[in-house]
Amino acid sequence: MARSGRGRIPVSDAVYRDLVSTLFTMRLPIAGFGALYGIVGALI
Repeated sequence: MARSGRGRIPVSDAVYRDLVSTLFTMRLPIAGFGALYGIVGALI
């Protein structure tokens, strides 16, 4: 059964801030792997 958006449990601000800070901390490794994937794809 698919739930609508109203049935979801709201995420607290602390959890949301922690998730966003983690994503911003990992942005360089994510960008690095993305660039590496693009370079390897261009070579093939």
